[in-house]
Amino acid sequence: MKGTRPSLRIRTQALTAVYIMLVVCDHLATATTRYLPSAPVSPWSSLPSSHISPSFLMSALSPSAEFPSFSSELNPLPLPKDFKKEQKSPQSPPSSLKTSRSSRKKPKSGSASKTLHKDLMRLSKLLPGVYANTQQYRQEVDREVPMNKRHVLLRSVYRHVHLGFLPRAFAVLVQDYSGDSLFPYRQRVHTFSVDLPHRAIRMKVWNFATKRTEKKATRNLDYFRKLRRKDLISQGSCDMFWRRLNRKTFVGITGKECLGYVRGEKRQSHAISSPETASVSRDFPLKFPPHSQVRITVSTTLTSHLLQTNEGWYRARDGKKLVEIDVPYNLIRTKSFSDERVKPRRRRMHQQAAQNDLPTKSSPPTREASVQRPSYVTKGDDDVDGFVKESHTGEDRLNEKSPTKPSDDMSDEEKKEMKDKEWVLPDFNSIIKALHSGQIVFYSVELSACSLPSQHKVKRLSFGDFVDSFESTFGGRSRDKASVRFWQTKYVQGNEGIEELTREITVQSNGRVVVRIHRKQPSSSHVAWDHVAQCKLFNAETGLGGVKLTSRPSEQVNEMATYGRLRSSLRRGRRQVRMIIDLNQCDGRTRGVKAIMGFNIRAYDFMNQGKAIEINQLITEAEHSPHKLLTGHFLQNGEVIFIKSFVPGTETDDFQHIQLLHQDATYRCALSGSDISKNHGPWGVRLFYTT
Repeated sequence: MKGTRPSLRIRTQALTAVYIMLVVCDHLATATTRYLPSAPVSPWSSLPSSHISPSFLMSALSPSAEFPSFSSELNPLPLPKDFKKEQKSPQSPPSSLKTSRSSRKKPKSGSASKTLHKDLMRLSKLLPGVYANTQQYRQEVDREVPMNKRHVLLRSVYRHVHLGFLPRAFAVLVQDYSGDSLFPYRQRVHTFSVDLPHRAIRMKVWNFATKRTEKKATRNLDYFRKLRRKDLISQGSCDMFWRRLNRKTFVGITGKECLGYVRGEKRQSHAISSPETASVSRDFPLKFPPHSQVRITVSTTLTSHLLQTNEGWYRARDGKKLVEIDVPYNLIRTKSFSDERVKPRRRRMHQQAAQNDLPTKSSPPTREASVQRPSYVTKGDDDVDGFVKESHTGEDRLNEKSPTKPSDDMSDEEKKEMKDKEWVLPDFNSIIKALHSGQIVFYSVELSACSLPSQHKVKRLSFGDFVDSFESTFGGRSRDKASVRFWQTKYVQGNEGIEELTREITVQSNGRVVVRIHRKQPSSSHVAWDHVAQCKLFNAETGLGGVKLTSRPSEQVNEMATYGRLRSSLRRGRRQVRMIIDLNQCDGRTRGVKAIMGFNIRAYDFMNQGKAIEINQLITEAEHSPHKLLTGHFLQNGEVIFIKSFVPGTETDDFQHIQLLHQDATYRCALSGSDISKNHGPWGVRLFYTT
C-alpha cells in the first residue's frame, strides 16, 4: 500500500491538471467566439447582382497573381483591453485566432505596391477627358421612350489638377453638366491614391468648402496648388475602390458604409461619387420620409472609350430597394486630354505614405511647397509648372504672343491642342473685340452638339466659314441684351430645283448661340422649312460647345485712316480691306438701337474720276422680313455717307432688279484719321487690313 500511494497522488494531480486545462480551453474558446472580429467585408460584396453582368463579377472577384483579391475589412471591431492582455500570456492562442490576426496583417510593399503604382499611372492617362451620353439619349428619343424612363442628357469633364496638400495623389476636377446647360450643376474633386491594405486604388470625393473657393479654383486650375485641407470637404465612408481588370479597363465600387439622407437633410448625401446623383431624385420621385437614411451603392466601369456608371439607393433599415437604375449611364468619351498625363513615381514607399493620408495641423503645407512639382511626377514627365498664358481679349491677342512655345518633346496632338487653345475665342467679349479690331474670325458649327427640335429635317449638321459680314447690337446700359449676328447664304440642289439656304448665327452675351436655318426657292417667297437650334460656344478647356470661333493671333492687323490709302490699296488690288462702322459715332437718326457693322469691301466703284468710292452691302436676315441694303459713299475729304434701305421680296438676287421700298435712314460719318474726326466731328468708320 505504501508503494501505491505516490502513484495515486500522481494520478490525482494529473486528473486535476487535465480538468484545469479543459476549463482554460473552454474559457479561451468562449472568449475567442465572443470577441473575434467579423469576417472581412469587401466593398465589392455590396453591389447588387442586377447592377453588372455575372461575367463582370467573376472577372472582378477572381484572384490573380498580378492583382490579388481583397482580404481586409473596412471597419474592424475593436477588441477589449482584457482580451489583449490574455494574448500576452505564454499560452498559444487558438488556430482560428491566428488566422484572424494573420488576415488582418498589412501586406508588405513589394510586388503588390509596384503593380498598384503601375495601375495608378495607367488610370491617370486613361481618365482625363470629356464624356457624354448623347448617343444613348438620342436613341431613346428616337424610340420614343417615356420621359420617366429616359436617361438624362449628361456630360462630365475630367481635368487633371494638382493639390498641394496631397502631393502623392492623382487628382481630377469633375464638372457635370445637364442637358445643354452652359454651367455645371456640380463641381467636385476626385483623388486617387494607392491603398495597400485593400490592394486597390482608393478614390476620395471632395466638395468645396465655400462657393468662393470653388469659383476661384474652377476659373484658374493652377489655383488648386494653393488649396489647403480646410478648403475641401470629404467623407471617408463613401470612398470608392478601383481595380484594373485588363490593360485599359478599370472598375470601381463604393462600400456598405456610404450612407446618405434624402433631400439633403445631412451633408453626407452630397459626397457620393456618380454624375447621376442630382438627377435621380428629379427623375424618380422618392416616396419615403425625408429623414430616412439610405445606403447608396455606386459602381463605375472605365474603358478607353466609355465611362459606365450605375447607382442604387436602398433603405438602410431593411435593405429595401428605393431607386435603382435598370440601364446604366453610358458616357462615351468625346475628347481626351493627352497633355495632362502624370506618371506616379515607381519606388517603394512606406505603407502610410502610400495611402491617402492627410497632413496634421502641426505640419501644414507651405506656400513654397504647394507650388513645387508633385512628388509623383518624375523629372522627365510633362512640365506641370509651365503653363500657357492665354490672352482672351482682341487687342491682347493681336499684339501678344504666347510666352510658352511648343517643345520638341510634345506630340503632334499636344501641339495641336495648344495651338487650338490660342486660336479659340472662348466668350462673347473676345469675339466682339476680335471683330471690332478688324481680325479675321472663322467659325465652325456642329449642330449634333446642339439642341435641335424633336422633328427636325436638317441633314447638313456641320458647316463653317469665315465671318464676312456681322452686325452687333447692345441693349443700352444693360449688356445682358448684347449680341452679335453673322450669316451665310448658299445655294443647294433640292428636290424642286435650286434652293436658297440661309444660316444665321447669333451669339448672345451670356454665351448662348442661336442658329437659325431656313430653306426656300429663290423664285418664291415660300419657305420650305425653318428651324432654330440652341447651342453654346466651344470651350477649348472642356471640349464642349457646338459653335467654335477662332482667330489668328499671329497675324498683324493694320489700320488705314485716310481716303488716299484706301484708294491706293483698292487700285493696286494688293489688300483685302475690312470696314467697321459704328453708327453710334455718326450723325443721323434711326428707329431702334444703332448697330456696329463690319464687312469686307467688295464690288466697289470709283466715282467722279476717283474722287469718291461707292460700295453696297446687303444685310441678310433669316426671317420673313425684308433685307437691308447699305450704300456707302467715300468722299475725298474723308467723309462717308451711308444710306440704309429696306429691300422687299424679290424674284432674283441681281441688284438690277431690286426695287427700293423706301429710305430708312441716312448717316454722316468720317474716317478715323480724317480732318473731320480730328476736329471733334463725327467719325465712326475704321478700315483694317492684315499682313
